[in-house]
Amino acid sequence: MRIATILFLLLLTSLVCAQPENTQARKEMDRFYAKWDAAFGKMDVKTMTSMIDPSWVMVDAQGKQTTYAQMKQMFGSGSQSMRGMQSHIVVNQVQEQGNEVVAWLTVHESMKVQQGKKWVLIKQTHKVTETLKRVAGGWVVTYTQELPPEG
Repeated sequence: MRIATILFLLLLTSLVCAQPENTQARKEMDRFYAKWDAAFGKMDVKTMTSMIDPSWVMVDAQGKQTTYAQMKQMFGSGSQSMRGMQSHIVVNQVQEQGNEVVAWLTVHESMKVQQGKKWVLIKQTHKVTETLKRVAGGWVVTYTQELPPEG
C-alpha cells in the first residue's frame, strides 16, 4: 500500500510539474502561508482554525490521520506547554484546478516545549502537499498529506 501511494504521488507530481504554474494562484498561496506563519508565531488559534476547513484531515508519513477536531484540541491544550513558536512555509509548487489548489510545501517549524522545568528547543522540517479550496474571502485547507522523508 505504501509503495502504491508513493508511486501515485510520483506520477501525480510528474504530471503536475509538466503544467505551467498559475502566477495568480502562486501569489495567493504565498500570502496565505505568510498569514499562517504569522498566526503560528503568535499562537493565534482563532486565525489558524479559520484557515482550515472543518472537514480537514491530515495524514502523516506513517499513515496516521488527524481530524480538524483533534487539531483544535491539540492547539488548545498545547499552548500552555509551548512558546517561541516560529513557522516558515516555503511554497514549492502550486497547481490550480477550478476552485481548488494543490500546494507542495516545505514546512520549517521551531518551538520551545516544556519538559519538566526545562524548555527544550524543537526544530523540524517536513514536506507536505495540501489541497485548498476557494471560499468567500480566500482559501481554506481541506487536506494535508505529509510526504515521506527524502533519501
